Amino acid sequence: MDMFADYARHRSGEIGALALTGLLADFDIADASARMTLSRMSKEGWLDRRRQGRRSFYSMTPRLRLLIETSESRILERRRDPWAGAWQMVLYSVPEAERALRDRVRTEVEWLGFGPLSPGAWISPHDHTDGLASLTVESDAARIDLFELRTGEIGRDRALARQCWNLDDLHEQYIVSLRDFQARIAALRAGAITDQEAFTERVRLIASYRKIPFEDPDLPSELLPADWCGREAHTSFLELRELLRPGAFAYFDACCEA
Repeated sequence: MDMFADYARHRSGEIGALALTGLLADFDIADASARMTLSRMSKEGWLDRRRQGRRSFYSMTPRLRLLIETSESRILERRRDPWAGAWQMVLYSVPEAERALRDRVRTEVEWLGFGPLSPGAWISPHDHTDGLASLTVESDAARIDLFELRTGEIGRDRALARQCWNLDDLHEQYIVSLRDFQARIAALRAGAITDQEAFTERVRLIASYRKIPFEDPDLPSELLPADWCGREAHTSFLELRELLRPGAFAYFDACCEA
């Protein structure tokens, strides 16, 4: 998915199976494992396969493209709008007999950035109406309602933020990431690396970092601890990602052309 999200999508949109397995070999992924995964992703509706003689080419399905585009905005973008002091609250109810559906609704609500206020009640300082509109409920018995919540006191709002998200643990993750990013930026500016090294490092960078934004509700500054370094870490991540871009794309293009 990283190969399509970060590279093929910005080129022709298609990768030959031979090129893709060659690129994955840089991460010690065996050819047989790579081809088996490609076959499974095609059967599951993530990839389209095109044959030309004995060669196979893969491209994203609309389903995968939508997933990548929505995920990318969550990983790369940070909100800067002033907070109006309102929380959006989601209440959902799913029958006990439909546990799979209930788990899916919970996962999608959490993925949007909501935090659990209580079982079945989730809040966010941002308006996710558009994202919730695309949340498909597959049962007439399931119900999702939206409300606006205001405490009227910034102290209570900060307490809610700490109740719904583990900000201390998230801050520790950002501290470690910021230290690593800044050290790597300094090293890159001090000396060149090969295109292949830029490619593998950039893929690993994104793979390791992307789980943090999905844990981060992107709270307004009014609700964050005074020493919060999350936005500084994110800025350093974007800087490092861009420093690695020229070499990474040069290597990707060379492998596909070959």
